Amino acid sequence: MKRFTLFIVAALMTVVGATAQSKAKLQTNEKKVSKTVQTKAPERPVLKVTELDNNAVSKFKHQLPKASLQKQPSLGKQVEKGVNLQPRKRVAANKAQRRAAGVIIDQPAGTYHNMAYACSYFGYSWIGGQYAGEYSDALGEVVEGTDGCLYIHNLLTEMSTEEGYWVKAEKVNGEADTYVIHEQPIYVENYYGELYTYSIMKAVYNAITGEMVPAKNTDIKVTWKDGILRTASEFNNPNSLATTISAYDDSGYWSSVMNWNVTMTPMTDVAITKLPAGVEPQTMVMKYISGYQELESEDGGTTLSPVVDAQKVKIAVSGSDIYLQYYTSIDSWIKGTISGNKATFANRQYLGPDRSYGQQAYFLAGDADDNFPENVVFDYDPATNKLSNSKLYIYANGGKGQLYYLSLYEDPEIFPFVETAATPQPVDELSISGYNYMPSYGYGYVDFSISKFDASGNYLDTDKLYYKVYVGDDENHSVFTFTPEEYASLNGPVTEIPFSYNDGDFWCSGESHELAIYFNLAKNIGFQVIYKGGGEEHASEITWYWKNNGAVGYESLFPQVENPVVNSELATGEMALNLGEVAYAFGSGREATENYDVAMKIADGWDPAKLAGKKIMGVSVPFISIDGISNVKVWLSTSIELGADGKFTPNGPSKTLTLHDNGFTTVRFDEPYEIPEDGVYIGYSFTQAYTDEAAQPIALTGNTNTGGFMIHSDKVYRLGWADMTGAEGDLGIEAILAGGDADAADVSVIKDVFLKAGSAGKSSARIVNYGYNGLKSIAYDYEMLGYDEASDQPITLSGKSEITGLNIPRVFGGYGTAIVDIPAAEKIYDYVFYADVTKANDKVNAIEDNKGQCNVFVMNFVPKKRPLMEEYTGTWCGYCPRGFVGLEKMNELYPEDFVAMAYHSDDPMEVTTDFPTYDPAFPTAYLDRQWEVDPYYGLEKDAFGIDKAWLLRSEEFGVADIDVEASWSEDKKTINIKSTTTFARSEEYANYAISYAVVADGLTGISDGWAQSNYYSEGSMGFPQYMDKFTNGESHVTGLVFNDVLVASSAYEGVEGSLPETIVKGTPYTHEFSFNVSDIVNTEGLPAIQDKNKVKVVAMLVSWNEVFNANKCKVTDIGTGIRDLNAAADRVVKTEYFDLSGRKVLLPSNGVYIQSQQLKNGETVTRKVVFK
Repeated sequence: MKRFTLFIVAALMTVVGATAQSKAKLQTNEKKVSKTVQTKAPERPVLKVTELDNNAVSKFKHQLPKASLQKQPSLGKQVEKGVNLQPRKRVAANKAQRRAAGVIIDQPAGTYHNMAYACSYFGYSWIGGQYAGEYSDALGEVVEGTDGCLYIHNLLTEMSTEEGYWVKAEKVNGEADTYVIHEQPIYVENYYGELYTYSIMKAVYNAITGEMVPAKNTDIKVTWKDGILRTASEFNNPNSLATTISAYDDSGYWSSVMNWNVTMTPMTDVAITKLPAGVEPQTMVMKYISGYQELESEDGGTTLSPVVDAQKVKIAVSGSDIYLQYYTSIDSWIKGTISGNKATFANRQYLGPDRSYGQQAYFLAGDADDNFPENVVFDYDPATNKLSNSKLYIYANGGKGQLYYLSLYEDPEIFPFVETAATPQPVDELSISGYNYMPSYGYGYVDFSISKFDASGNYLDTDKLYYKVYVGDDENHSVFTFTPEEYASLNGPVTEIPFSYNDGDFWCSGESHELAIYFNLAKNIGFQVIYKGGGEEHASEITWYWKNNGAVGYESLFPQVENPVVNSELATGEMALNLGEVAYAFGSGREATENYDVAMKIADGWDPAKLAGKKIMGVSVPFISIDGISNVKVWLSTSIELGADGKFTPNGPSKTLTLHDNGFTTVRFDEPYEIPEDGVYIGYSFTQAYTDEAAQPIALTGNTNTGGFMIHSDKVYRLGWADMTGAEGDLGIEAILAGGDADAADVSVIKDVFLKAGSAGKSSARIVNYGYNGLKSIAYDYEMLGYDEASDQPITLSGKSEITGLNIPRVFGGYGTAIVDIPAAEKIYDYVFYADVTKANDKVNAIEDNKGQCNVFVMNFVPKKRPLMEEYTGTWCGYCPRGFVGLEKMNELYPEDFVAMAYHSDDPMEVTTDFPTYDPAFPTAYLDRQWEVDPYYGLEKDAFGIDKAWLLRSEEFGVADIDVEASWSEDKKTINIKSTTTFARSEEYANYAISYAVVADGLTGISDGWAQSNYYSEGSMGFPQYMDKFTNGESHVTGLVFNDVLVASSAYEGVEGSLPETIVKGTPYTHEFSFNVSDIVNTEGLPAIQDKNKVKVVAMLVSWNEVFNANKCKVTDIGTGIRDLNAAADRVVKTEYFDLSGRKVLLPSNGVYIQSQQLKNGETVTRKVVFK
């Protein structure tokens, strides 16, 4: 799971979240887990202030930018709300956890004061990033406590939960009217299952690091005089961040919220909360436009269509007075006057305090141009009390002044509500997103829409509208019961959820709903709407989400695992069967005792080796920690069907496992079990007791195969067996097999080869062991079949070869990668190469019909492949020094062939916020936009390895040679480029194009934005190789010179028309392009090039966002005759490595190697090199 980066331009400052992705683990094989394995939550983002901007206030239609939670009603009480403009800000711990941490939730005893809160604020929203501004009429609440203290509600405006919190201020002796707020807890955050307690305190701005840090004395002083509350003078500069009120957690992590310049004054406006005596309200419906959706029109364009919403409101009439209650968050009224068929309401009437948004709410109405008259006029029907105005926008506004709305109702029409029996429409827009590593957020979210109207357009009373959840399918389903165990706000089991119910797990905004899922969807989930209006009950059809991860019985695997290890003690004639080394731990995340069943299924497939008939002697089960583990049983079964009671009972042998220590524990069955033709499930069951945190008891590998990991439990996975293929790794269990062959091998997955006519080659192949002696060597026969079109005769090239030095242990399906020889072919053709293993360990191979094969493409020339590396970085990013080092080292190792572009974000070198890779993490890199790698580690876990990843990518077919030359115009205002592309193979209907980029070297600066944030300072993260500049440096490193910085680019998908659709091999295709230097600026509009003598151009051959080849050249003065950086006769066109025995090595590891470089002029240069 990637860490994330936060960006915002907001009033008073720009804040950047300096975060990093964990060391990336590239998944290039389809049997690898498609995500980075981690056993803990990602590091939380480090937020800092990087720039002041007093004029940049960003709002959307003046909407309230707060991300506070709504006050949530108890189940059964429907609260119809207007549109909640912001989703949940963060996941708060539950009320009990907050109280346990010392947070004051309940209003203290004393005299309550409703206040107008004026302040400057800064906050963070998950939907919109970070923001800042000023409040003039926010909700302030103060209690003069019976204990002599002041209590202030939600002093930090941007950090509130459904109940909020109270801050205690104690009287200061000897200082009149002065109170002090000592450091105290106000919020508890549940972050990936871990609790963090935030305390309010004084914060100061550190100009050196650009961060808000706790003050040495964290006390906050306020004055309370004549019913007015003010912060001390040090907090009261609206244009300075020198001192603010903020919050930090117990580890010192900043909350990213703060307030300053605080004043609370008594509210003088009074809301109408009671009707005149004897006046009864009439229930009405207000129908309005809540927004617009973009629809595709018949001509292929788009059009905006209004989204109609409605809610119940109330009207009361007393003589010529008319009262309207339209904002249902507050039980108050606005008052107007009736005159004939018109009703007039004074604008800006006070509605009352709204804790859900922390605002003083006012009635506000105007037109589409935000003109707000003193009085608002409606058309009025005296017979029905109907009100309407088709040109009106009604708001519930935050404050009396500027438009800052809480809810918006466009084109309102208010008419009498008549309740009738009706059938509700089915749920619409049903979608699900799921998570495995976010138990505190729910295992997923279901988003859906429930219409407030029936199919005939009649309004349905949302107080009588409910929804139910089902699991199963149309023919066989059951109602799901929500329980307090999973949904803490519930008081008991519930099967029907009220339409408007909100509590954090259930969310409603207009017709949109969201439901947190705390159970795995091993079955389909369906939703049904229930309406109980008009004295009858009617239900919609069930809307099903036809997608689940339930195991249906056909999931199985035939094991193959790379570089295997043996975890069991094996007797003579035995071998192990496993799916790889244990890589990480997994669990449901439920903070409760849970009973698990886990399994994998093995079965024969198309492979020449067979499992059927072999015997399982025992099983070894791994536990990373045995704390809380009990009732362990290992079992074999041909079925994993659950009983009527939802429990699993195996139909094969089972054996109790006694645990003594962490790691693998082996148990042998009383009798050998013969594997049947249809395969067998190998699994174990156990109980994990809950201690003080959610356990992760299941050991998994870093591979993923269909049938490699299935899970059932009595809590999260209770709906049925879940197939975790692709979501998690394989089960780390190991079976002990007997009854197999001694020496058995297979060759498979031979990589396709591209050869120049007349040249022999090599390819990598998978050598698989199936014998209980392991595998040290193989001998194989090969054939390469082609066709001579000129003579109309087949071509057969054949021979024998061997591979020695293998060290594959006694693991059934264990394999290693080795090099096979490919013979030279004179004729240009697409050949098929076959290899047949005849001997294993110098013995006759027990596996027959084991031919591996690959394609061999013979052509006139093989293009030189130069992978493109695109790095994502920023000086604010404390992990990004490893990308800086990676680029510098690669340029040192491969100066001619290494092609790189560094995309800087939110620093002085940023030239774009639009990247060719969607939503990249920082730091990260992509090779050819296909392989995600770390710019330093590459594919490695804990060592410099980007060179090895780049070399591996260099083995790919380059499709075409691409050369590029670039020169300055005479006035140096234009970069003129010419590319020449020559394809090795012909293609029809091709989709290739050339994309160009300008990269600059030698960029440096002295302002704060050029200082590289450095989390490696003073060895704080160890001492990685080549990173001395940073491990010996300060927290911000200055004076760096940045190279390979992208400063301009053509379209990432390539220049249209730069290459033809029909490609003829060997034909040079030239294309010209130019960049205007005046356009090469950063996002601040400043020149992005510092030295025109240090500018390069990169040309890329692209298709469907994949880069097939690339090249670079220096931008030279016109007429110098320099074409590109690689045009010299001694240019390196091919680099190979050999060990000291003369065997070719694809990816050198640590040690001494012979490097052989073939130059463009035909010479070969060899030298000894050392890889550390």
